[in-house]
Amino acid sequence: MFRQHGLAFLLVVLFGALAMAQEPAGKGNSAGLIVGKSFTETRSIQWYATLKRGLAEAERTGRPILFVSGNPSCAGVSGMWCPGKGKIDSTYLHRPEVIDASKEFVCIRLTAYEDESERVFMSKLVKGQVSNTAFAILAPDGTPAVQNKGTGKGPSGLFDNAAEMARGLKEIASRYPSKASQGAPALPVTLNAKVGMVVAAADNQPFALVLSADPDRQQQLEEKLAKIAWNSHFEGRFIYAMASSMEEISRVKGCSISDGILLIEPDMFGMGGKIVAEIPGDPSAEAIEQAMTKCMQNFVPVQKTRSELAAKGFQQEIFYETGIPVSGKGEAADREKYRQRLQQKTK
Repeated sequence: MFRQHGLAFLLVVLFGALAMAQEPAGKGNSAGLIVGKSFTETRSIQWYATLKRGLAEAERTGRPILFVSGNPSCAGVSGMWCPGKGKIDSTYLHRPEVIDASKEFVCIRLTAYEDESERVFMSKLVKGQVSNTAFAILAPDGTPAVQNKGTGKGPSGLFDNAAEMARGLKEIASRYPSKASQGAPALPVTLNAKVGMVVAAADNQPFALVLSADPDRQQQLEEKLAKIAWNSHFEGRFIYAMASSMEEISRVKGCSISDGILLIEPDMFGMGGKIVAEIPGDPSAEAIEQAMTKCMQNFVPVQKTRSELAAKGFQQEIFYETGIPVSGKGEAADREKYRQRLQQKTK
């Protein structure tokens, strides 16, 4: 008996060692950190990142809206969603059953503290002070489809867990049959390139930028990229933005084109990054897809903790300036304390 168990144990050890030897070592990315799980194994919801485009898509399709907001920075350091949004993601929005159920919705995720008109919209969805996070399920016209029993800052006011949320989303979607619609879904761009970079870092995703100073060219490139963005192969795997120049993301170096599409691997903060592909001129859909596929295959998400990010942010003197003043009292106080620490360091 001992010999049989001993032999079995030896085989387990040998096969385990062989598997470890054959498994490729973790790759590093532009942040210089060792990372693990392949990016192509992940699944995410594809979010409209501006209120204007999200509401327009709901009007176009007649679909209800899954709405959430969050701050892709914490205490002045960008690159990770605020704790409230992080909890919503881990317990609800990153669960496969919720991702599947969300496909019958127009999904809108806004970045807190970036746009005043979006802040006003969010203020109507929460009880009390408008801070980082808001959550709601809305009718196609942007009014509440269901009444949130809590503060309006997370799904827990409506659903006890992800499985219940998935069932609830399916039931709600059944009340709003999709209507015959003209056109195609728009590219789900962020408010601007600066915001797009920090959202990409917080999501641990590559960033696709439509770059052109010519509005007509920008629109042509955007429409071409939009058809690809909503392809199931790419859906939920890139963050998008448009810009007329690289001025908003001047820390990203090495750009050699002024017109085309850039694929960028953001650093851990989203304040800088590495250009991994330049797609100039008037590229074919096939050329864009090939570049995006290669980017996905080579992209490796950074493993980072909040304390790690804060420490490295202080070391590198990172401070993320939001588009509008921070209204959450706790976050505003934390940002001010951090700003003072940075000022003391640089004296």
